[in-house]
Amino acid sequence: MWGCWRRDIIPQSGPATSRLPANFRGGPIINYMLRKRRLKKYARMWLMSKGLRNYSKTAFDDNVQFWQAGKGLGNINSVTTVAEVIKEFSSVKI
Repeated sequence: MWGCWRRDIIPQSGPATSRLPANFRGGPIINYMLRKRRLKKYARMWLMSKGLRNYSKTAFDDNVQFWQAGKGLGNINSVTTVAEVIKEFSSVKI
């Protein structure tokens, strides 16, 4: 019996469901591999290599735009040292 040496795993009750996002389009072979314990590492390796290939194609392409969520560098006026920041916060009365 496979997995009898792993006593810390609690078996699932009910059908095994995939934990993939709803918009994941990996194809039937990758989806099958991600559901199987022994094939999951190979599926992840394939998806990682596919992502790295895609990144290496577009990383230095000037026609590709990357959008950032969060603060940009355009609003930074000055760079202060840690000592100045600590002095500023220690002078504030609570």
